[in-house]
Amino acid sequence: MQIHIQRGQESFGPLSLEETTRYLARGDLLETDLAYHEGMNDWAPLGELLLQFGETKPATESTKPT
Repeated sequence: MQIHIQRGQESFGPLSLEETTRYLARGDLLETDLAYHEGMNDWAPLGELLLQFGETKPATESTKPT
């Protein structure tokens, strides 16, 4: 699956699901960025799209359990 990201006038992608979750964890992408992949009817917030695939934002170094 190739994910396309839209933030304002900027476009990113196509990105794999793995790349998308990695960039989200680093803060390069936001859950509020609009995302689209083939088969969708319209753009949706990235956070909602990832939830559909059982993905959540990975824990950052400061939030990982010790």
